[in-house]
Amino acid sequence: MISILPKYFPGWLKRREKLQIFSYILTSGSDDPNDPSLASNKFRETRTLSTESPVNVSLDIYSNKIAFLSSKEKEIFAIIIESPVIANMLRSIFKSTWRLLERKP
Repeated sequence: MISILPKYFPGWLKRREKLQIFSYILTSGSDDPNDPSLASNKFRETRTLSTESPVNVSLDIYSNKIAFLSSKEKEIFAIIIESPVIANMLRSIFKSTWRLLERKP
């Protein structure tokens, strides 16, 4: 997302940290501990899915909303759905997956 929204995204990260909004991130990125997109920090914990399960769309769950974001090649889109039922279902799936993945140092 940083490469697609170079003016917006870094500022959003700073605002999120200033507001102390914590993020939990599941990614299918590499297992390289030096990859900055995988780094956990004071406001983010990241866990990595198997490379057999590629994730090509970002799914953000917040409040009663879910946002699907794709920035791959020519398929750039965003969809936001506001539904407590769908948000809670996806949140439950996320939490179950999160618990299955071990925490990396």
